[in-house]
Amino acid sequence: MNTKYFIYIPSKGRSSNCLTAKNLITDNVTNFKIVIEPQDLDNYSQHFSNKQLLSLNQNNKGIGYSRQFIKEYAKEKKQTFHWQLDDDLNFKKRINNKNVKFNSHELLNEVENYIDNYTNIMLAGLRNSVFAWTQTKPISLNKQIASCVLLNSFIESRYRSNTVEDIDFSMQVLTEGYCSIIFNELLYDNPPPARQKGGNSTV
Repeated sequence: MNTKYFIYIPSKGRSSNCLTAKNLITDNVTNFKIVIEPQDLDNYSQHFSNKQLLSLNQNNKGIGYSRQFIKEYAKEKKQTFHWQLDDDLNFKKRINNKNVKFNSHELLNEVENYIDNYTNIMLAGLRNSVFAWTQTKPISLNKQIASCVLLNSFIESRYRSNTVEDIDFSMQVLTEGYCSIIFNELLYDNPPPARQKGGNSTV
């Protein structure tokens, strides 16, 4: 079952271990594309169908370039909102003070249904499971959103290179006068930085 809003997964050097895509496929979510560099196309084609792949225009431009490419692509496709998910995510939910593995579609759909009730929320996301136990409220407003992000494709904010792109983008959204929201009981987790080969931070 698909999410309401299309999913993009920026990925690099993880053709055989694109965990997010594998989890989506397991959960029968098919409305996604893995966004890769031209130099990686052959490798990813060995593990995913061409309809699941979207090639950037250039190699080795970094994650800011990749995220902005996705945002512009989604806008061209007239997708009001779209997801940008890191390529190494598992999905969980906070239940009875425990982080429990959960269906990705249900988690993402819960976020979509919530923000559709508002006109001023332009950025939303899940909570990193590492920090879930510290949260005392179900949502947090106007914070940095990273790794598992639902964003409006038409806002002026841009992902920029040579920045910490998720912090920079979140700040731009707030400066535009919009809100961001983190769902503290809807979780993702991923390996610590540099624990896996590949990744868009490698240029």
